[in-house]
Amino acid sequence: FLSISFAENHYLYFDGDADYVDLSSSINSFALGQGDFSIKTKAKFLNGDDRNQIFSYGVNSNSQGFYIQYQNYAIRADISHIAGGTTEALLENEWYEVTFVHSSGNFKIYIDGALSADYDLSPNISTGAAYIGNSVDGQNWWFNGYIDYFGYYSTALTGDSITGEPSESDASLVSYYDFNSGSGNILHDQSGNDNYGTIHGATWILEN
Repeated sequence: FLSISFAENHYLYFDGDADYVDLSSSINSFALGQGDFSIKTKAKFLNGDDRNQIFSYGVNSNSQGFYIQYQNYAIRADISHIAGGTTEALLENEWYEVTFVHSSGNFKIYIDGALSADYDLSPNISTGAAYIGNSVDGQNWWFNGYIDYFGYYSTALTGDSITGEPSESDASLVSYYDFNSGSGNILHDQSGNDNYGTIHGATWILEN
């Protein structure tokens, strides 16, 4: 495969029609609910009316499914239809840094570093698929927009660590995709843990 490594910053563009990244080869790294964890991403949304799947993990929505979505101009996270989310509107065509923090059954969502949602949610999933931009239950809730980076941590982030792009030196960083390097359709993991993803349809876009 042709190896791709960009000196300039790039995004990954998802057109809302079967574009996604399959992280299932790294499934053991996403033991959501087996302890504290955090997810940090930066995204630009293009369609606030439809249900846009940012990240999903597990088997399906009726038993073991965990979902992070952009829907009705808000961010929500849910497991098996138990959900919570932000109340303020997140506009289309604007970049947002979104951080999800799970700690001892409590789930918080931060938008650009500000706490936007705080509720009880305890994922407990240890098997299935993991996707960026797609739903594990086959509902075709494709993501439409751009993602600049996506990082998964094995701890609950606090303080200054909630904002800013992930640091490769962070020991709790399990998987980190900056969408700047890959080989063919393989998306490289910058955490050093080799949790690579497989790109389906999504394309790299140079930062303007």
